[in-house]
Amino acid sequence: MANSESFRPGTTAIAIAPEAHNVVIQDVLITGSDIGIRSEGATGLIAKDVSFRGVSLPFDIKGEASISGTKISSDPKIRSSSRGRSMIGWTSIKGPALPSYCDECGNVFASQNYDLAGPYFNLWRNEDTCIVCGNEHAKLSQGHFDLARDTVRILRAPDITKEMLQRLSEIGAGALFGKLKPETAVALAQKVHPSFGDLLRRYISTGRKAGMLFLAAVGALVTLSDGAELVGITDPDVVNQKVLEEVLSKHESMWTKQLEKMNVQQNQDSRTSNDPADTPNKAGHEPGSSDQKIGDSSMPDAKIMKSSRKVKNRLHNSMGRSRTR
Repeated sequence: MANSESFRPGTTAIAIAPEAHNVVIQDVLITGSDIGIRSEGATGLIAKDVSFRGVSLPFDIKGEASISGTKISSDPKIRSSSRGRSMIGWTSIKGPALPSYCDECGNVFASQNYDLAGPYFNLWRNEDTCIVCGNEHAKLSQGHFDLARDTVRILRAPDITKEMLQRLSEIGAGALFGKLKPETAVALAQKVHPSFGDLLRRYISTGRKAGMLFLAAVGALVTLSDGAELVGITDPDVVNQKVLEEVLSKHESMWTKQLEKMNVQQNQDSRTSNDPADTPNKAGHEPGSSDQKIGDSSMPDAKIMKSSRKVKNRLHNSMGRSRTR
C-alpha cells in the first residue's frame, strides 16, 4: 500500500531543488495540495506508482523526468452534476499539453495534469482524468503523441506547399467530422500528395474524435509553413520539435474553446431543467439542449487554420526553451 501524505490547499506537496540529482519518488499517495510534485530543473527524477487525490496539478516538472504508473482521482478541476461532468478549472499549462485518450467517451483531449517542460522526459503508462466525461482512467496516449510527431515530419517535406496543406485540412475535416466518406477523403488526399492519403488514414483509424488533433497538427503546419525562415533556424530537428510543441499548444487552445462552449451549454441546460414550465419539444429534445457532440460535423473546420503572426512570434520566443521526446 502506498504511503499517504495529506496537504492543505495552496501548497506544493513535494518540491525538488534545481541542483538535485536522481531523486526517486515511489508508492506515495498525495492528497489535497494544489501542486503534487514540482521540480525546477533537477535531473534524473523518477516518479513511479504515485497517486494523487484532490490535487489540482499533479506534476509541474522542468527538467529530466521518468514518470510511470500514475493514478489521479477526485480531480478538483472536474465539476460533477446530475447532467454529467465538465471542466471548470482549465488553465493553460506552461509545457506542451500532451494528448490523452479516454476509452469511455472516445475523446483525444489535451491533458491538464502533466505540466512538463525540459530537455527530456519519459512518461507513458500513466492515467489521466477525462476533461469531457470525468473518467479517472483515461490515459496519456503515446500513440497519438507519436502520430502528431509523425505528422510534423511528413508535412514538413520540402515539396509540400501551404496550398497543399490547406487542401488537406479541408479534406481531413470533411472525413473526420462526417461530411466525406473515409475512403473518398483518403483518395482525395492521395491526389494532393502521395503521403497525405496514408496519413489521413491513420487519423481516421483512431476514430473521429481525434479530429481536433488532426486540425491542430495541419493548422500549425499551415501557420508555420515558413517558420524556419522567419526565425533563422536551419536545424530541421529543432524546427520539427518546436512545430510539434505548437501543434500541442493549438490542440490545447481548441479544447479550451470547446470546453467553454460545453460549460455554457451545460449551465443553460441546468437552468432550463429547473424551470417547471419547461416541456420537451416536438422532436423530443429539452428546450435549450444541443445535439453538438465532440467529433461531429459541427466541430471546428478548416477556417481554424488561418495564419497568425502571434503564433509565429511565440515560436520564435520559444526556441531553445524545451524539448519533448
